Amino acid sequence: MATLTGCLPEAEWEYVCRAGATEDRPADLNLIAQYKNNSNNYVQPVGMRRANAFQIYDMLGNVWEWCEDVFHLNYEGAPADGSPWLTNDELSQRVKRGGSFITRNFDFLRCSARAGQTIDDRDVETGFRVVATVRGQ
Repeated sequence: MATLTGCLPEAEWEYVCRAGATEDRPADLNLIAQYKNNSNNYVQPVGMRRANAFQIYDMLGNVWEWCEDVFHLNYEGAPADGSPWLTNDELSQRVKRGGSFITRNFDFLRCSARAGQTIDDRDVETGFRVVATVRGQ
């Protein structure tokens, strides 16, 4: 199975998306997300909406984001430490999170929403988040 090394583990993605909040999505989605209702059907430049409480932009909407984890239908047997779940004998899909600029179903515009897709599939609404680690602090 192909890998997505360098992408966020799914648990970490959700932690960053929630940014310390307990709710699954902000009350006013239009303030933080580019989706079907407000994107003009195009990917938008990063930062056109408000950042979340961690000062991270576009966690919901704009483009689906690949996670490192292999897709599972539920979390039974998932690593308890938040590390990526890299085994699944039944599916050959990876997790993607966040929804996109053409998402109209609000169920996918939530921090806990997830989908699976084979990484060989290509489309205009799926991408990845570039993440840098600060060294030597």
